[in-house]
Amino acid sequence: MFRGKLLQALELALKEGRLHMSEAAGRLLLRRAAAQDFVVYSKPPMAGPEQVLRYLGRYTHRIAIGNERIVAHEKGEVTFSYKDRTHHGVRRTKTLPGTEFTRRFLLHVVPSGFVRVRHFGLLANGVKVHRLARARTLLGTPAPPEPSPPQHESWQDSYRRLVGKDPLLCPACRVGRLVVVADIPPSPLPPKTSSPSRSP
Repeated sequence: MFRGKLLQALELALKEGRLHMSEAAGRLLLRRAAAQDFVVYSKPPMAGPEQVLRYLGRYTHRIAIGNERIVAHEKGEVTFSYKDRTHHGVRRTKTLPGTEFTRRFLLHVVPSGFVRVRHFGLLANGVKVHRLARARTLLGTPAPPEPSPPQHESWQDSYRRLVGKDPLLCPACRVGRLVVVADIPPSPLPPKTSSPSRSP
């Protein structure tokens, strides 16, 4: 039914000259379209732009795991909650060594040169500045004010803000302050040597 309604509307537009092509070319396209199987999937309408942004934001701006899912961090192990999809989404907890938890977390970091969201049209990176300025000129809309430059935050301040603890507080006496006296560069890995072959 969808195919029939669409082709009928196209045929009417062709007769009225709204397709800007010859009738012979239009008839050929209509015949080709009629010979194709149409697969139509109509999704229910979204509940407004706010719901669309919330839906997309969960994929474009999410991190690997939210703070609320981390249950405990003790003795070098991390316990977090997850949904067990094999048992109808039951909420369970899992404990991993800190190194394994970190490895899995870093699998979600986008490699250098890759981006989570690619823009097209007006917002394509190569033409964004020129095309947005042109669009604002045509619409008579003033350009938004320039954002203030971001304030650089040290890793110590970031840690205090996110974790709520002072990373430079001595873990032993809880009074003294840790002071960096030198940076020790990582030692190079020894070259791989092939193991000597053994005779059977």
